[in-house]
This record gives sequence, C-alpha cells and structure tokens, in this order.
Amino acid sequence: MKLIKNAKILDNGELKSTSILIDGQYIKEMNENINIDEGTEVIDANGQFVAPGLVDVHVQLREPGGEHKET
Repeated sequence: MKLIKNAKILDNGELKSTSILIDGQYIKEMNENINIDEGTEVIDANGQFVAPGLVDVHVQLREPGGEHKET
C-alpha cells in the first residue's frame, strides 16, 4: 500500500487538504488522518495537487500527407 500525505485535491469545486491511501490500483481511503500498517510506503506531497489522471483532448489533424505535423 501507499499513502500520499499532505495532498491538495479539488472535490466538488472545494479545495481540500487530505491524505490518500492507495491499495494496488484503487483508492482505499481519503481522510486527513489515516492509520497505516508498518511497511506502507509514505509519499509526502508537500501541499501539491494530486489528481487521478488528466487527459489532454486537444488534437490537430492535418490533410493526408501532413500527418507528421499532427499533435
């Protein structure tokens, strides 16, 4: 398991400070104070934003033959 502590998240438009406990690929708990087992990897976010994933959907398509210019 991993614990990300001192993280900032945006929840329903509200900025919150929290800790996030991750078990494998899943978020197990989000709370300011989380009890952890010995051996849990702790990552200090130092007040940085944490997001589960962001996708850049901006794309520029080109005419046939100009695909090398696509982003």
